[in-house]
Amino acid sequence: MISARTKAALAAAKARGVKLGSPVAAETIVEARKVRSAGAKAKAKNLVAIVRDIERSGVVTLSGIARALEARGVETGPWFDRQLALSLLGALVQFGWEKALGGYDEELRWWENQAVRASSLLG
Repeated sequence: MISARTKAALAAAKARGVKLGSPVAAETIVEARKVRSAGAKAKAKNLVAIVRDIERSGVVTLSGIARALEARGVETGPWFDRQLALSLLGALVQFGWEKALGGYDEELRWWENQAVRASSLLG
């Protein structure tokens, strides 16, 4: 248990603006978030490429895409439709900002169509 004197000293230091805790831990958390974010972006980019390839083969429904992903070893489950919808919407937002100054093109149109199809799963 922390003694009353220790608690009072920590409270006084905090009141003076002293940053409590390990600065190394704070830096580590920031770096870990960056690494997780980069990994998630890479996985999303890979999934998008696979989904686009699946659609080029003629599969256009979300359930068909799920079956094709399963056949390629990508695990899907009862969460898949909603998660895919959220992923497509998130990717559209990210991609849209990147393309905003470059104009509306076929690739952005594809993303928009995916987001519109997927939005029904979120309601």
